Amino acid sequence: MHFFNHKIYFKKPKHTYFLIWDYINSGRLKSVIPNSYSISIIGTRPLGIYLHPKIILLSLFLLKDFKLGVCSNNLVGFLKDSLKQLQCIHIKACLVTINPKAVITGIDNCSRFAWLSKNCNSFPFIAIQNGLRLAYDSEDGHPYHVQHLFCFGQKEINDFPKMGYEVDNFYPVGSLLASRKFNMTMQQEPSKNDLLIVSCWRGNIGFSKDVQDSMKTMNIMDNLLAKYLKKSNLKATIMLRSERNGIDWFMPEIGYSEEDYYKLIYDNLVNIVEPNFKERNIYPAMQYSNLIVASFPTTCLIEAFSIGKKVLYTRFGDCDKKYYSDIPKEVIFSSNSNNEDDFFNAIDELLLIKKETYISKYQQLMTYYNSFPKNYSTTEEIKIKIKHIIK
Repeated sequence: MHFFNHKIYFKKPKHTYFLIWDYINSGRLKSVIPNSYSISIIGTRPLGIYLHPKIILLSLFLLKDFKLGVCSNNLVGFLKDSLKQLQCIHIKACLVTINPKAVITGIDNCSRFAWLSKNCNSFPFIAIQNGLRLAYDSEDGHPYHVQHLFCFGQKEINDFPKMGYEVDNFYPVGSLLASRKFNMTMQQEPSKNDLLIVSCWRGNIGFSKDVQDSMKTMNIMDNLLAKYLKKSNLKATIMLRSERNGIDWFMPEIGYSEEDYYKLIYDNLVNIVEPNFKERNIYPAMQYSNLIVASFPTTCLIEAFSIGKKVLYTRFGDCDKKYYSDIPKEVIFSSNSNNEDDFFNAIDELLLIKKETYISKYQQLMTYYNSFPKNYSTTEEIKIKIKHIIK
């Protein structure tokens, strides 16, 4: 039975040992759960509603967790915040009934998961960081709470408290996705690309200030790079960000699709590659490129940097520096005057520097951002630590 796009169940949820929060990244999460435990997935898009008498009674009892103080003052905001809390209370009732050994998610910044992690101590809540958390994003007061966080590195341990993010236990293990998609044992990668341009296309998400700023600085970078490529004999590739004809393929405020935007600027100077989200083809593309550039903070460049790849973030014009506050200044080219000579020189230097020299120069910084285990894969390291958490 369905009600307003929510599936209705008139039974209790089945017992299971591990509950995966949301289908997103669930395949990756299964790989870190210790063998021999039963696994179920909580579908949250849309949220399932259980109307079994035990769940209803427990939900009513758990209304004591409802807090008026976290609701907005305006009517619409108050109703939205109240509904979200009621949904979380219902989910908590379901989880307590299931009584798993742990709840685990690959979406560490999910607000519902944060509420449950903070308000339910009957079993561990475990999250695996799936992206760089930027300081400017924390300004909106979005709740973040995780009992056990498998984070990228020391940066999160140092910075999350300053951002108001609450984490009870940190486990720096590096990026799980990067460790699985990069060939971590490859000593010398043959370069198939001299230059890989990672698109920071924002898609059809509205035209807020940060979207306007990022698209403006991206346009400056792309026009300068096109000029640079006309003077050089480099093999360059652009990795698009959105799926063809998907919701973010066309940006109404720009008036172009992502592909048309790049073709208009670069013409035939580059090879354009569409993303394959299932295969994550951006990772081999980065591994086999000499230099990787992007115009706005994106997680994948930090992941590539942490395995020794040469990367460059760019900031041009009046784009606010706060967007880049989480990126190491050593890998940012910043220019208020859009000086092309300085930019071209920076690219030349990075293309020419030997990989060994680059790694030696930034080894500590690479480890600070992604602390990959020395004796195990990230997958095995997480699995070992989860066994200790659920004891």
